[in-house]
Amino acid sequence: MKSILLCLSFFLLAACAQQDHQRIGNLVVSVPWSRETPPTASVAAGFVTIQNKGDRDDQLLRIESASAKRVELHEMRHDNGVMRMRQRVDGVPIPAGQTVVLKPGADHAMFIEPVRHAVAGEQLQATLVFRDAGRLPVAFKVRGMAEQGEGGHGHH
Repeated sequence: MKSILLCLSFFLLAACAQQDHQRIGNLVVSVPWSRETPPTASVAAGFVTIQNKGDRDDQLLRIESASAKRVELHEMRHDNGVMRMRQRVDGVPIPAGQTVVLKPGADHAMFIEPVRHAVAGEQLQATLVFRDAGRLPVAFKVRGMAEQGEGGHGHH
């Protein structure tokens, strides 16, 4: 009986550990999240970590979601000492053997004209579309203001 309980405990722990990680092809996608927004917000930001364990480059072409009118991929760049944001119309490269992090103050997703404001504890359902690996449904977990994580993103 103890061995059965031990095995069940192991599988439950393994399942919990994998909740925030999904694999498609050679890519491992982890911890998709968004931040809570006020009711009048016209955008919500999305963040995720993508690890390419393969030996070929891939590319995040776009993110699709019924949670917003459209989703854009953005990058942040320093331009003469000023941070500027611009849309990445060609997507985000995912180089072989590297990890790309969409995070506050850097590359990120923008949910433009969300259907409703993002509430802590809820999820924004979306599909990541990769050039080679294909389509991966994910849920961006909405974090409260106290869970914002690193960096600021106050301009949105």
